[in-house]
Amino acid sequence: MRAFILSLDALIAIGMLLLLAAFLSAMQFAQPDPETIYQRYYYAGKDLLNVLRTAKITDVQSSPVVQGYLQQGHLGQADLNKTLLEVIGAFWSEGNASYAANLTRDIAGSLLNSSGYGYRIALDGETIYAANASVNSTVARLATVVSGLEKGKPVSGFVARASAREATKNTSLIVMGDVITASVCKPKTTNPNQCSGTNSNKINITYRIDIPSDANITSASAFIETAWTDNLFDVYINGQSVQGGAQGSLKLDDIKPYLNPGNNTATVIGRYGAGGPEAGDDGATHWVVNYTTSSLQTKGDRQRFNFQDVKSNTSIRYKLPVMVPGNVTEIQVRVNVTNQTRAKNATLYFGWKGIDYKVGLKNISNSLVVWNDSEIRPFVESKGIYYSDLSSRFFWFTLDIDVYKAREDKSYVRAIDGPTSWVDVNHTSSFPYSYIDVSAPIDLENYANPDSSFGSQGFYLYSRWRMNVSTAAQPLEARWQFAWLYKTNYGNNTRQLARANNITLYDHQPNDGPDPLIAEFARFGYTPATAAGVLASGINTFDLNFSAGYAVNPFNSLGALTVLVPGSVGYGAVFANQTAALADAEARLRAMLGSLATATNIDVDTQSLSGVPTLWGPALLEITVWK
Repeated sequence: MRAFILSLDALIAIGMLLLLAAFLSAMQFAQPDPETIYQRYYYAGKDLLNVLRTAKITDVQSSPVVQGYLQQGHLGQADLNKTLLEVIGAFWSEGNASYAANLTRDIAGSLLNSSGYGYRIALDGETIYAANASVNSTVARLATVVSGLEKGKPVSGFVARASAREATKNTSLIVMGDVITASVCKPKTTNPNQCSGTNSNKINITYRIDIPSDANITSASAFIETAWTDNLFDVYINGQSVQGGAQGSLKLDDIKPYLNPGNNTATVIGRYGAGGPEAGDDGATHWVVNYTTSSLQTKGDRQRFNFQDVKSNTSIRYKLPVMVPGNVTEIQVRVNVTNQTRAKNATLYFGWKGIDYKVGLKNISNSLVVWNDSEIRPFVESKGIYYSDLSSRFFWFTLDIDVYKAREDKSYVRAIDGPTSWVDVNHTSSFPYSYIDVSAPIDLENYANPDSSFGSQGFYLYSRWRMNVSTAAQPLEARWQFAWLYKTNYGNNTRQLARANNITLYDHQPNDGPDPLIAEFARFGYTPATAAGVLASGINTFDLNFSAGYAVNPFNSLGALTVLVPGSVGYGAVFANQTAALADAEARLRAMLGSLATATNIDVDTQSLSGVPTLWGPALLEITVWK
């Protein structure tokens, strides 16, 4: 039997075979919340992965399948000391899919069948074995990189593989503000839709800027734009005053002196200025921190989208944009208004393609209000929108704390506690193990057709951004945040066209479709899964085209690209000596990382080969668990 070599070291002992079966059997009787359910599925998959890569054939020699393979000559005595995954992978690499499936079913079934879980084991997207194919809304997916053997090329000598156990990378933390507003003017008694001066309210928004503890901050900047750009605001970072009395918008080119590795806060306090009824964030505010770190994964497989901290003595409206790269399986909204407020109710809206749909109003109980997936999914589907539509595109949740009014008198405190308030979106995508994520701002390439009708300099009808994705990297997502202006008197009579690599992703034509007008064009994003060819290796472009009535300031807008770089290379060419094989593996790893990361501690190992096929890889092993 040919060898099958994993890209990750074994972590646990074989005793898990017995413990895991009992553990999973007991787990099925609990009725936990969706997050706990997801964790259980995740750990079930993780334990199965660990068993497959650590248990050896000799440990399961009594299995009828193993006994049959030994008797039929599919396995020999030399295979008894190989791991289950080595043998399953070897069968698969030789094209013996049924042998791989039978062994996988025998082992995985003994561990998971009594739990009632469904599961799927796949290599490079090809299903090895799957059980209970009806997938529920909550799915846990694990992925890791493995290397195997190529059939039919006998060689002898040494081959080597390498992985970055430790590395430093240059990356960026990009915190994009949300659309958050509260009234700062009191209504006229004769016409409540008009302002009669300040109501003395201030809206306090605190953004969390969490930087890895080992980071070396190289530069940091910010752009703040208040809702209704005639209003005033003050800026604080970690309690230190940065700017007071700014009006409309503010660009801060160097905020590095105010930041430290670890947890940081930036607070913007908005108030009445020259007539605008609301203060807050119009969705264009952002904080950018460039740094180096040894943390290989700093972005993570995001499933939770927290609100920022907000306080106001008038009602609050919070619009939270969400985009995930995988298929959405479950959504929950949870908001903590704290025990400091007398807020009475909260109203939730679901936003898709510029249209907000009212999910419903709920009274606040014990400072909390929650909408579960059992409420959200049927409502969304009743509008002809399905979770499958939401993958790799922005959708929105709007939350009103108390019935929202753009003009109202100051009264009691309303609040949102950001760390304990969130939108949870379970989805099928996950980061493969041993990959390094790198994020960076996207360069503005061109802009044209200034629109002076807004009375503001720097707003254009056309903008183009350009990004170069390394051939060694896997693009994960591109997202934009725009400093926008919209003349409401134009209504639907303005063009909104978004194209990636000349592929149309959104098209609103004046007074017509095919897509609705987006009044607050504050976000746009996509992934390689959004449409074929929109994000790939090499040069990529993104274009925005508007007509009169809508424009963006490209200089104060921000694009962010995230890519995944493999942190390991599989076995390569065969060399006559071990030293040459090791040097080749290390050189291939450094070349692949390129300028995106620098390996500081490399694990390299070799195999001595004689009369066996050359090695291939890496390939992606996936385990998916659901119920």
